[in-house]
Amino acid sequence: REGANSFGLTYMTGALVRFGQGLAYRLCGRPAPGFAGLLLLWVALGSGAILGALAFTEIRAESVALAAGLAIVTLAASILIGPDRRNQD
Repeated sequence: REGANSFGLTYMTGALVRFGQGLAYRLCGRPAPGFAGLLLLWVALGSGAILGALAFTEIRAESVALAAGLAIVTLAASILIGPDRRNQD
């Protein structure tokens, strides 16, 4: 199938496959809709891994508490923002 995956993918492997396809399309001069969003996703993931490792080497156990605190703040923000109602039936 043109541009589609014929095997099951999880969220992360699916995002990685779509990123790879978009990168290949861009390198071949073809349009790759949604490529910028996938690129941002992987840049954020890599940056978070690097910053987390640096934080752990500097402040050890406090870095875990910091990550948990940021996760709680993110959860609270997502609850306050609520679901996106634009695409609901």
